[in-house]
Amino acid sequence: MIQPTKICVLISGNGSNLQAILDAIAAQRIYGEVVKVISSKPDVYGLERAKAAGVEAVVLDHYQYETREAYDTALAEAIDACAADCIVLAGFMRILTPGFVTRYAGKLLNVHPSLLPRYKGLNTHQRALDNKDTEHGVSVHFVTPELDGGPVIVQSRVPVFEDDSAQDLAERVREQELSIYPLVVKWFCEGRLSMQNNKAILDHETIPRRVTQTIKHGLTALLLAAASSSVMAQKLPAPEPFKATYIAYKWGDDVGEANMHLEVLSDNQYSLTYSSDVSKFFLSDERFEHSIFFIEDSELVPSQYHYKRTGTGPDAQLSLAFNKTPKPQIAIKNGETLAWQGELDNQLYRLDIARQLAAGNHDLAYDFVNYRGEKRHYGIDILGEETLSLPYGVLDTIKVKLVRDSKTRETFAWFAPELNYQLVRLQQFKDGDEQGDIKLAEYTTR
Repeated sequence: MIQPTKICVLISGNGSNLQAILDAIAAQRIYGEVVKVISSKPDVYGLERAKAAGVEAVVLDHYQYETREAYDTALAEAIDACAADCIVLAGFMRILTPGFVTRYAGKLLNVHPSLLPRYKGLNTHQRALDNKDTEHGVSVHFVTPELDGGPVIVQSRVPVFEDDSAQDLAERVREQELSIYPLVVKWFCEGRLSMQNNKAILDHETIPRRVTQTIKHGLTALLLAAASSSVMAQKLPAPEPFKATYIAYKWGDDVGEANMHLEVLSDNQYSLTYSSDVSKFFLSDERFEHSIFFIEDSELVPSQYHYKRTGTGPDAQLSLAFNKTPKPQIAIKNGETLAWQGELDNQLYRLDIARQLAAGNHDLAYDFVNYRGEKRHYGIDILGEETLSLPYGVLDTIKVKLVRDSKTRETFAWFAPELNYQLVRLQQFKDGDEQGDIKLAEYTTR
């Protein structure tokens, strides 16, 4: 059996990020174990949090060391004594020496209260206010010798209001910090996250420079119209976290693999990733999609969507932020905006089809924004039941057709009731010629 990843957390104060990680481990959202907590200051509350969780707590008072090198030597000895696989800087107010950082390269994670590369160093909230920024946020990144300069893994953005104080902004940022840091630690513990050639790699894909999520705040509520689905409002179950692996086929040949992963970030916040790596003859295609969304009144509400495609032909990349304030709009990374009228992103409508089928709803239609940043509308035709023989095994399924304006393209999808109505096959044709066919090979739930 694979042992949990050993985590060492470095703190200098209250330890709220430490607690968030401990709570995620206790809830079995992180397959890891905090084996030691090291504080640069005595008598801080973070040490009490460690002790309450039964974790070894050590104080290395920086005032007791004459040089940074001497302190970092002692710090390294304490870390090595617990054989930590992952070192999490959680409010650790020390600038680490280059030698220390190099020693643990790829194992050091840090959270910084700004949208890096903006506002490295201290007083980030006041600097954002002084510059009259309209948005601010927090970044989780790998640690490198450059101060706050390591590759960014994920960011969370929050709005800045005219009457905000630095404390107001700090509290808004901290709320999101406690959400995304455990997510990054989870990815690391699962072996999905690494640093290679000074780049952050998630699921074998380089993370775009600005992987962000726009987070709702408690001051504004938006009642989304039912434009995202023609289904009358009703209480639907929350989606169940899963991992699914598919084999990709073209003209009957195995041409690669695709993976889909849904995970919980917080009580009503989710992350959905899709990655594929397909090649045939001299053609290749690698894709990565990442959706961050909320569940609000049983509806899927997108927050952030990222798309990246590489391979034969032009590369492509897209980032969308679904903002509720100051007015509902979809912000595109290149500076363009679209009016947000309840559209989903390019992944979420497929996830919602499964939820609606499970609830017995068959009158479905979706407005969404595709991976090109274009608004689209799909109707859903339920074609009936079909038994499929898949790499996963034999499954009874419900077959649907995506009805679109295009007369040249046809897309069919199959969902399996016995697997929580999971998507188990997706097949697309253009002008009658099969463009691709993915079939379920592996499926696990939380």
